[in-house]
Amino acid sequence: MKTIWIALVFVAACSGIILGTSLRDRQDTGGSLFSSSELLALRSSDDATSEGQWFPATAYYDQVRRIIESDYVEEIGDETEMARSSLRYLLRSLGDPETRYYPPDEWNAYMGRMSGRYDGIGVDLNAQETMTPTGLTLPLKVLSVAPGGPAEAAGILAGDIVETLDGRWVASRSLFAELQRASDAFSEKKLSREEYDKIWQQIRDRSERMITVEAAIEKLQTGEGKVSLEVRRNGKLVTAEVNKVSIEVPAVTLERDRLEIRSFGPGAADAINRSVDDIAEVVIDLRRNPGGSLDEVKSALAALTRGGVFAKLRHEPNGPLEDITIEGTKNPIRVVKILVGPGTAREAEVFAYALRDLTSAPMEGGPTAGLARKIQRFALADGSGYSITAGHFFDTSGRPLVREDKAALDARAKAQEAGR
Repeated sequence: MKTIWIALVFVAACSGIILGTSLRDRQDTGGSLFSSSELLALRSSDDATSEGQWFPATAYYDQVRRIIESDYVEEIGDETEMARSSLRYLLRSLGDPETRYYPPDEWNAYMGRMSGRYDGIGVDLNAQETMTPTGLTLPLKVLSVAPGGPAEAAGILAGDIVETLDGRWVASRSLFAELQRASDAFSEKKLSREEYDKIWQQIRDRSERMITVEAAIEKLQTGEGKVSLEVRRNGKLVTAEVNKVSIEVPAVTLERDRLEIRSFGPGAADAINRSVDDIAEVVIDLRRNPGGSLDEVKSALAALTRGGVFAKLRHEPNGPLEDITIEGTKNPIRVVKILVGPGTAREAEVFAYALRDLTSAPMEGGPTAGLARKIQRFALADGSGYSITAGHFFDTSGRPLVREDKAALDARAKAQEAGR
C-alpha cells in the first residue's frame, strides 16, 4: 500500500494541481463535481510555507496522510479506499470529462464499451460543464444507445438528459447558487415570502434525495437489476424503467453498401478490411461509436484510404500542431458518405474527420460529440484505472475537433481564482 501513496504523491508533484475534498459533492451539486473552486485550493510552490503562503502540493498531501496515519482515532485496516479517493479527486479537479478515475467495476465497463461490450443499461454517457442563463451546470447526457440493448428497448434516446435515477435527483447544477439567486431575488422584493419558501423547500427536498453525477454514471453503466429513469427530452420529462444487462455489440456490420462501425476495439480494423474486400463503394456509419483504440483507427484508415496526413495533434496549450500520418492502400474503395451524430465520440470523431479529409466524402448527420482528445488509459493493479487527456486533435486544416464551452471554462477559472 505504501507504493500507492508514493505513486499518488508523485502524480501530485508532476501535475502541481488542486487537491482536496469538497463537502459540496455531498450536499451541493454535480456542477461542483469538476469545479476546483469547491475543493480546498492548493498551488504548487517551491517556497518555504508560512501563514498566508501556499503549501507545496506534495508537502500538504504528505502531511495530511501522515497525520491520518498517526493521529486518526480509529484503526485503518485497509488504505485502498483512501488512495482511490485521493486519485479520484486529484483527477476530477482538472475539470476534464475524459480525465478521471474509474473504480474496478466502472473501469471494466468503460474498457468494455470501447470494444463493443455494454454493461448496465447499454448507453455511452458524458458529463461536461456547460454555462446556462442560470449558471454553471453539469448535465448527464446520453451520447449514444447500444443497438439491441435495454436502454433502446425502454425508449431511451441519444441526447436525453438524465434528471432522476430511482427517484433521486441527479445533481447537475448548484443548489447553493440556486438558493443564493432566490435569496437575492427575495431581498430585492422580486419574490414574495411564499415564493421564496417554496423554492427553499424544493431545494431542500432535492438535497435530501440526490445522487452525484459520478455515482449516477457508475450505477447506470455497471451491474444488473432494474432502474427507474426520468430524462429530459426537448424540454419535457420522460420516464422509463430499464433492466440492466450486459450485451455484446458487433464492432462492424455490413448491410449492402452501408458499413456501421460501432467501436474501435481490438480487431475492428481487420473486421473493416474483411467487410469491404469485395465491394466497390461504401457508406460509413459512425453514429453510435464511442471510440476505442487510436491504433485501430489508424489501421482502418490505412485500409480505406491512400494515406497521408490524417489529423493534427496539439500536446500542450498554445503549442504547435503536429501532423499525424499513415501509409494507405493503392486501391482504396470509394467512400460515398460518412454518417455521424452526437454519439460519434472520442477516437471515432478522429476517424470521421480524417476519412472526410482523405477521401473528400461528404459528412452528414450533424455535429459529433466534440470529445476528440488524445486519451491515455492506465489500468491499476486492483482492477481500477484512470484516463488522462494527453492532447487535442484537429482536422487536417487545423480546425479543432474538441468543442469546449468557453463560458463554462471561464466561469470555472474565475471560481478557482476566487478559491485561492
